[in-house]
Amino acid sequence: MINWQLYFYRDVYGLDDLIDFYNISFTSKEELEEKLDVIDEILDESSAYETNLVLLRIDTMKSLSKSLDEINEFRGKYSGLNEIKQQYIDEAVEDEDYELAIRLVKKELKKELPFILKKDYNNQLKELYLKVNDKSNYKRQLEEVLFNG
Repeated sequence: MINWQLYFYRDVYGLDDLIDFYNISFTSKEELEEKLDVIDEILDESSAYETNLVLLRIDTMKSLSKSLDEINEFRGKYSGLNEIKQQYIDEAVEDEDYELAIRLVKKELKKELPFILKKDYNNQLKELYLKVNDKSNYKRQLEEVLFNG
């Protein structure tokens, strides 16, 4: 029934609540594997609420202990979504892989970005340099934040 509702309501406002329910209610290995299939079908058919479904699929893959390479390969398909990029950066920070986090943020800063995203990435980069005790880059990034927003 939940699968049917996900298909039927995929373009409706209440899908977020349904996704949340789906995420917490089905946790057995078999249900998680089925969840991956359902999400893939929905993603193939519609772009509505794509970000939430992509994040749900990544979380489900983690619950199934899928390899990091497999997760990153899937994530790469949706690397244009800001929430997906930010999740990857956040995971690198949580894993204390600051070099990766710095590379990811720098990669984003090379792109044409709206001011607010550029500001957020500059602040993140500043904080990452502080975490790795890179004083010269921290100072340069602090100046960037202060003088360029």
